[in-house]
Amino acid sequence: MQFATADYDTLVFDCDGVILDSNRIKTEAFRTVTAPFGTAAVTRFLDYHHRHGGISRDEKFAHFLDRIVGVEPADRDRLLRALLAEFAAICARALLTCPLVPGVAALLASIPPRVAAHVVTGGAESEVRAVFAARGLAAHFTSILGSPTSKRENMRLLADSGAFRGRALYFGDAELDMHLAEEFGLEFVFVHGVSDWPDGRAHCPHRQIADFTEFGFRDAVQRGAASEGGST
Repeated sequence: MQFATADYDTLVFDCDGVILDSNRIKTEAFRTVTAPFGTAAVTRFLDYHHRHGGISRDEKFAHFLDRIVGVEPADRDRLLRALLAEFAAICARALLTCPLVPGVAALLASIPPRVAAHVVTGGAESEVRAVFAARGLAAHFTSILGSPTSKRENMRLLADSGAFRGRALYFGDAELDMHLAEEFGLEFVFVHGVSDWPDGRAHCPHRQIADFTEFGFRDAVQRGAASEGGST
């Protein structure tokens, strides 16, 4: 499949499942921190989590406490803070070492200086900024935007700044990503390889890829492994 980052003026990337192969990490973190509330509550919560990709952990845990568990109002804020703190601690460690989505490093390296690349994520902005800085990814991006500001609000900030005046493309792995691309007039690519969007491949009418190797981008490690084991 032919693709060139130079054909665009602006690129927008979700983080989990698009840059970092981290969806399973976050699902297991949600499972771990809610386990004390019982199996039935965890099952309902994980179903909600999978069906609401792209919204913040704050919103998800608030839904868990308010709609699934039904905690006493006097206990709610304390429990919410505890869930958020434990979840953040798990993610802060795991995101530093989780794999990148195949081909994304080579794609990022191909972005010309004139093309603005932005991260718009439902993840905690401070956490993503720290992880990207530690992993040498931050330099590829003009901005890294995340929660507590919602994805829609962050997309509005970019739109109001004129970021989408030229040809713009959004890489996402969630239904919300698709709807935001449509709402703000961006082309959309559904990255489905590790997506949590149930039935996403059937319901997304836009271009779809499992990962960025389908565009011909293969990271240096992959290229090296292929050349060592390949024929001449």
